[in-house]
Amino acid sequence: EKSGNTFVPAAGLSATEIRARFPSFDVSKLPQAGCWNEMRAKEQPDGFYARANAAAAWVKSKEVRELVDGGPLMLVMHSDFIDLTIKALLCLPVGPPQAVFHTSNCSVT
Repeated sequence: EKSGNTFVPAAGLSATEIRARFPSFDVSKLPQAGCWNEMRAKEQPDGFYARANAAAAWVKSKEVRELVDGGPLMLVMHSDFIDLTIKALLCLPVGPPQAVFHTSNCSVT
C-alpha cells in the first residue's frame, strides 16, 4: 500500500483466517492475533541480511530434511529476498560487500 511517498506492507490475513482458507497449513508460529505481518516500517538492511541468512540456514537444517523426507520443498519469496537467500544458500556474501552479480528473479527447482 502506498502511504505518502512510501510503500508499506498491506495488512495480511490473521492466523485464524489463514487456517480457515488453508486447513493443512501449520500457522502455529504466526502471531495468533492480528495480521501475520505486523511489520509496518521498512526493514533495515542488517535485519534483511540476517533474515536471508536465517532462511538459508533453516532450508539446510535437519528439521527441514526430516519435514520433507526426500520430497520437494517449495519456498515462496519475491524481490531482493530471492537474491539474498540464493546467495546465502551458495555461501556467497549477503551483506556489503555484495557479490558482483544479482540473481534477479531466479528460481530453483
